[in-house]
Amino acid sequence: MNKSNSRRKRKKENIESKYYNFKSNINGLKEFAKSLSSVVSKKDEDNIKIISRQMDSIFKKGQARHSKKRNKNEINLILTSSEFKKLIQLIESQPIGDSSHSAILFKSSFVILVSYFDYLIADIIRHYHKSFPDSLNSKDITLSLTDLKICKTINDATEMLVNKKVENLLYRSLDDQLEYFTNYLKINMNEIEIKWENIHEIKEKRNIIVHNNGIVNNKYISNIRRHKLITNEDLKEGTKIDITSDFFFNSLEEIFIGGTILMQSCWRKWHKKQVEQQDADLNTVMIDALANEEWKIAEMLGRYAMNCEVSDERMKMVNFVNYVQALKWQGREDEVEEQLQSWDISSLDPVFTMAYYVLKSDKQQFYNILPSIVKSKGIKKDEFFDWPLFREFRKITTFRNRINNLYK
Repeated sequence: MNKSNSRRKRKKENIESKYYNFKSNINGLKEFAKSLSSVVSKKDEDNIKIISRQMDSIFKKGQARHSKKRNKNEINLILTSSEFKKLIQLIESQPIGDSSHSAILFKSSFVILVSYFDYLIADIIRHYHKSFPDSLNSKDITLSLTDLKICKTINDATEMLVNKKVENLLYRSLDDQLEYFTNYLKINMNEIEIKWENIHEIKEKRNIIVHNNGIVNNKYISNIRRHKLITNEDLKEGTKIDITSDFFFNSLEEIFIGGTILMQSCWRKWHKKQVEQQDADLNTVMIDALANEEWKIAEMLGRYAMNCEVSDERMKMVNFVNYVQALKWQGREDEVEEQLQSWDISSLDPVFTMAYYVLKSDKQQFYNILPSIVKSKGIKKDEFFDWPLFREFRKITTFRNRINNLYK
């Protein structure tokens, strides 16, 4: 190792890029599965129709040769050897269960999904130890003489130690990984509002698919019961676990929510001076979820955001509006009303007063305050047509014209 090179300035770790990679992976997988879902479903249906027609043809030929029946519930067929062979081939080629295109799509996508969560865990741990190298415990991981010969600088040795630590943790259970976050990374996982029981179920299903072809065994049953997980499948040894379309997309939401909250919690704990960027990134994710009508994601991230220490009071109100929107667009008006009762609109910025009226669906008060909002340039014209907040009002036929007239 070259001692002089070890003093070279370490490249600054950027935790934001780790989350960007995670988000890109999840969104890419979601679009991939959605775009192929209808294609593979149609392919399965077409295959079944083709096979059914061919089987019908064989049955008709067999019946034509010998149509005599012993009773009304029995059909006698006479098939040639080639017809019989063809019938067996058709039966065996039917895309049922795990062999259907849909099953293959969602099972393989599910395995990839959990891998993306594992990558995130690895990236977060790797970021922490690279950013705070003194946190490495030499008692846990050591380097051999061969390892040291490979390293040219202290930084190289540090990176090798970090990678070995991460590799070791990835082969351990989710419980062990969460314990590591609490004990070594100083992130109290019990205080983070993530539905870990759902993540546990997802991980256990991935493990049984990868290691036992989805066939339930005693270890799977034991792990499910140990975590007190509620599952829909019959927990009997030897039964097969299927990954349906609904379960896959629900799992994708859980992984995305959990990964986002975990990343934000670590970022806020370790880099407190970057709070404005943290707030901006979280707000962007919530707005995207609202725009895409992903209400569960918007609700859970909104609830998390309202409990964060944010950069200023305005951001606190933005988080509040986003959270209440997620409730409103799910039709949960009683909860919306309960949340809005805590607002003192007399002390609000006019933009948030307007948001209050929108969330209450009070069109009269909205149009009353609208001219002053436009005059003060509190909201740009395009934002009335883009923001999820105004999705209900945009259904009004006169809405666009009234906005356009105010901005002339």
